[in-house]
Amino acid sequence: MGSLAAPSVWAAPPGAALRKFEEGSKAFASGHYDQALKAFQASMELEPSPNTRFKIAKCYVALGKTGSAYVAFKRAAQEAQDRVNATGEKRFLPTRDAALIEAASLESKVPKLTLVVPTDVPEGFVLSLDGSPMPQSLWGLAIETDPGTHQLVAEGPRLQRFTQTLLLHQGEFRRIDIPFVRVATATLRFAFSSKPAGLAVSIDKQPVSPEQFDRPHFVDVGPHRVVVSAPGYRSFVWSRSLKDNESASIPVTLEASLVVAGGVPKVAVFVIGGAALAALAVGVGFGVKAKSAADEQLALDPLRRSATVQDMVRTDAILANVMFGVSGALAVTTGVLAAMTRWRTPAKEAAQAQRAPGWHITPAAGPGYASIQLTGTY
Repeated sequence: MGSLAAPSVWAAPPGAALRKFEEGSKAFASGHYDQALKAFQASMELEPSPNTRFKIAKCYVALGKTGSAYVAFKRAAQEAQDRVNATGEKRFLPTRDAALIEAASLESKVPKLTLVVPTDVPEGFVLSLDGSPMPQSLWGLAIETDPGTHQLVAEGPRLQRFTQTLLLHQGEFRRIDIPFVRVATATLRFAFSSKPAGLAVSIDKQPVSPEQFDRPHFVDVGPHRVVVSAPGYRSFVWSRSLKDNESASIPVTLEASLVVAGGVPKVAVFVIGGAALAALAVGVGFGVKAKSAADEQLALDPLRRSATVQDMVRTDAILANVMFGVSGALAVTTGVLAAMTRWRTPAKEAAQAQRAPGWHITPAAGPGYASIQLTGTY
């Protein structure tokens, strides 16, 4: 069986607009003005008509919304005239004339509200009346408004939110100046020496989108922490307390890292370092044992010295040297791992790098003796 393809553009069923218009007319005649308004609005969406716009205006009058009714009558008159001009249909002339008469009768009753906004409007500022954003083109103009209670809200980036509830009476003219109360603000700007793939930036643990990297960032006054990271690089961290109107430029330079982000686990450094100390302790034990036995042999008459003991001294000395070598290798490994481990915040790592810990082990052995020398910086 075949299937019917859905049309790319939905078309209203024939007569749907007319049925909604008739439904609205019946509801209006019965005094159900809210229901009539919804039906006429649905008919208008299906098939725009000056006559339907006129009926919508009549519903607004019945509901006491004189401002909305006045605007709807004026639009109905204009739309009717446009139809006459475009098609020559004289049947829309009565609609035009009736709409103009109705608008004129309402004009003195319509409240007019003027909202004055400062000229230095920040990007992202929104002015809303009864929950609907008001276009900037209407700011400063006397706009027709319905009588009754209205809620005014003005808000924007780094501005205190302004709200006001106002009651408008029929025929009232009201002007409201919108105040701008600025929130104490500091500014952060980034200067990147490079932008490797996977670059990530966060301000106070809040991620910054890549398209915002090169833009100024407005923040509250007080302490702030910036973290910049990228795969294969050591994280860059900046922190400082900022004052009102202060602008901080942050030069970001990422250093290549030999390890993945996070570095070598600290426990690995402690385990390898502990093994180095253990090997050193064993080596010292064999060395002390060899030296003690060698001293005893040297105190004896050469004819009474034991070849077995001397072999044991040589064996212990060899073992001591071997353990010293193992300890030294483990100590070097510990140093390398320690350098790759994030012990401190990046702000303190530079100072720490100038006095990085290190061990220097110098084992020594000879016929009948063994010694070690351990030096270090901390």
